[in-house]
Amino acid sequence: MTRPLAHGGRASEIDERHPPIRTRRVSFDWESTPLHWVPGDPVATHIINAFHIVLPEGEKWFIQCVKDARPHLKDERLLEEIKGFIGQEMVHSRSHQGVLDQILERNGIDVSRITAPAARATRTGRSRWPS
Repeated sequence: MTRPLAHGGRASEIDERHPPIRTRRVSFDWESTPLHWVPGDPVATHIINAFHIVLPEGEKWFIQCVKDARPHLKDERLLEEIKGFIGQEMVHSRSHQGVLDQILERNGIDVSRITAPAARATRTGRSRWPS
């Protein structure tokens, strides 16, 4: 994360309390995960699954918002941090999508009534900055 410097300093510097975002390439194998994966608590499982349902498109929307903001930014360090943020959000989106594809869909749970409108909103540019 960046923060402004005192008068006369550079535009920004890295705040060491929050190191730069680095994309971590992780993947999960959900194939053998049961539908009710929180032991003994199917309600908790589905509450958490609700996040998995909305987050793939939410992550894509975050990415689009940041991409749309880039032309308005002049701070080189912030622009560099944005690259890490975008990479990390892409990994998050794929990870959440894995739950949808490998657990919910495999068990006959159709979430398209929720995910399809969110995907349309992301594709049609509702994240765009006003002209």
